[in-house]
Amino acid sequence: MTKNFKKNILPVLLSIGIVSSAANSATVLAADRSADTAKIFGQARDIITKAENNLSKQLKGKKAFSDSAAQSPVQSGGSAFQAPEGGSIQLMGTQIALGQSESDLPAPASKGVSPFGVTCYNYSSDYLHYTKVSVSGGKVVGITTFDTSAVYDSVAVGGSYSAKSPSADTGFVSYKQMPGVSVDLGIDTADNNKVFCIVLTSSAYSKASEQYTNDSTAQLQREIFDMTNAYRTQHGISVLAWDANVANVAQGFAQELAGNSTMGHTDMNGGRLKDRLAKAGIGYTALCENVDAGYHTAEEALGGWINSHEGHRENLLNSQCTRLGVGAAYNPQDQLRCYTRFVQNFIAPL
Repeated sequence: MTKNFKKNILPVLLSIGIVSSAANSATVLAADRSADTAKIFGQARDIITKAENNLSKQLKGKKAFSDSAAQSPVQSGGSAFQAPEGGSIQLMGTQIALGQSESDLPAPASKGVSPFGVTCYNYSSDYLHYTKVSVSGGKVVGITTFDTSAVYDSVAVGGSYSAKSPSADTGFVSYKQMPGVSVDLGIDTADNNKVFCIVLTSSAYSKASEQYTNDSTAQLQREIFDMTNAYRTQHGISVLAWDANVANVAQGFAQELAGNSTMGHTDMNGGRLKDRLAKAGIGYTALCENVDAGYHTAEEALGGWINSHEGHRENLLNSQCTRLGVGAAYNPQDQLRCYTRFVQNFIAPL
């Protein structure tokens, strides 16, 4: 599922928040001191390591992940097949299961291809029921849901789970392993160990080498954007609008960080986010930035930010900012051996 693929890499997170007005400017730095950055670099070197609106209107009752539901036959390509134990979801009255035919999936809000080559069905028109279904070889191989009515066994999105300790890096915990199926929970340790998402992954999900094309980068940017809005919705905070101009700034910075094997909030010209926005002609009344390195999926990147104690979660839930742009870059020759850089730029426009 969303496990850290580079187990020998220490993921790195940095955040910054700035609130300003015509009268004054107050700056809050969560983690951006050069000494801290140097320390993070040192650690890295030392350790060397979201259903459409029509779906939600037709949805009745809870989406259910359950062992009993998983045993009922699913219609696929005109014939019934047996869903794997614990590997299904009820969506618009239709059971979607690991191994199900791609042709039987409901129409998504959008589709894209991930850096790992799987096709992603993004059910993102209603963030209360955000779900991503991953397909490979014409079959469903992964299901990620932030649906506020989703339940697996007795574990519900929005409910607390403390039976196992989550990863300190990603906030995920392995809930159950079954033949051909793994189930993982995203845990918010800053909010009474609440479950923010449930992930089902088939053993048929083959993680090929990452390929960051324009299309796969766009899908990853969309996932981080959608999952951020789904998380905000869980907390009753208004969703963010996508800002293409801000995204261009974030993407450029992510590529610069990855290409130069560096990490931080300061670019190669010594500029900060406010400087990069000014250069792009973007005005703002508030801004925040989250940066990370060493994560390889949107789920684990978001989980890392959610479980960071250095301002990232606060930025995700910032109610002043109303727009978001996301950057994602990959460098297989990264000297820090983190390889990825993800950037979130939040703003409240003038």
